[in-house]
Amino acid sequence: MLQTKLIKLLRKFDKKEWIQLGHFLESPFFFSGRKEERLIVFYHHLKRFYPHFEHKKLTKERVFAVLFPDKPY
Repeated sequence: MLQTKLIKLLRKFDKKEWIQLGHFLESPFFFSGRKEERLIVFYHHLKRFYPHFEHKKLTKERVFAVLFPDKPY
């Protein structure tokens, strides 16, 4: 997970950009639906690992478990 394109991109965000991304994702003007709720959950999960995204708990399996708690990986 640490070498994915998304993580590489998110590492380049400064603190202001990271906060703005959160505001954008939580804005009802842009998103309103079940799929978008998962995106917000994903953002809040990654928020714990910002800005370096280097932790042994940051794995694809754990992220999948957070997004889809009732489905096996």
